[in-house]
This record gives sequence, structure tokens and C-alpha cells, in this order.
Amino acid sequence: MSDLTEEKSPRIFDYLAAGILANGLVYFWQVILSFLPTLEILSIPIFLAVGFVTSWLVLKRTSKQHLKVGVIAGVASWGITIFMMFGLQEGPNMLLIIVLFGCFLVGGLGAAYYSLKQQIKDEAKSDDQPNQVTENA
Repeated sequence: MSDLTEEKSPRIFDYLAAGILANGLVYFWQVILSFLPTLEILSIPIFLAVGFVTSWLVLKRTSKQHLKVGVIAGVASWGITIFMMFGLQEGPNMLLIIVLFGCFLVGGLGAAYYSLKQQIKDEAKSDDQPNQVTENA
């Protein structure tokens, strides 16, 4: 049980990795849209999933303050993605910037809720199982 009480928190490199992963996925989606613009209707669900997954990967490294870590991960992913987009595009698309911010923030909050729920479930499961000590007869 000492493993469960050990406090973990993500480092700056975890947030950076989440941002780079989010940027790669958003860029990949933009490339797909350049060939198949009819799929643009799926952009918001895709961006929500990107925000959720990247934040959840950071949240796997924490044992406390899930909401704070989820929001920071979402905002960090958004910031790094926007920074990288300025270098790749002629000009920033303001609508895309706003949509990405909303999706990454909601994805980060959703991941925080899911991560905390899983942690509570795991702790409850470990408390329900008694220590099994086998006796040699």
C-alpha cells in the first residue's frame, strides 16, 4: 500500500511532450483536411480527443491536483500547438486558435475527471482486497 500513498507529480518535460504530441496530431489532421475537406465536420471531436489523450498521458504521472494538472496540460498543449502553427502557416487562423483552446481545455478537464475516477477506483479496489497470507501447514 505504500506505493499508492507515494505522491507523484508531472515535470515540465511531461507538459512539453504532451504539447508536441498534440501539435503533431493537429498537424496530421490539418494535412488530412487538405486532401479531404469534407471531413472538416469531424474537427471538433478530433481536437477534443487530442486534448483528452495528451492531458491523460500527463495525468498518469500525478497522484494529486488532477484538475490543476489537467488544465495546465491542456493549456500547455494549446500554447505549443499555436507556437508551432505560426512557423508552419502563412498567418494564424483565429477561429482555429479559439476552437483548439476550447477543445484542449475541455479535453484536459475530461481527462482530469477520468484520471481521478480511475485513481479512486484503484484505491478502493486495493482496500477491499485483504492481504492474503498463506500459511504453510
